[in-house]
Amino acid sequence: MQPAPIMLIQAANDYSIAPSYSLVDELERLHKPHLLKIYPRVGQTSGDGHNFLYLAIPRWEHDVFGFLDEYVKH
Repeated sequence: MQPAPIMLIQAANDYSIAPSYSLVDELERLHKPHLLKIYPRVGQTSGDGHNFLYLAIPRWEHDVFGFLDEYVKH
């Protein structure tokens, strides 16, 4: 069985993007398939960046569905 791929996405102005980089370091160490994408700032605050998934769907939608097509679509 192949490991499930993981896609991590965040806006640059989320409260912290450090956890994503830590997770990627561990995924690379384990040779697990993954993709990290940090998008430009959304809005003016860290709260806006944290709500990136709801506030900026057009920014990430193509990338996420492309990832899903690559790894999930039969």
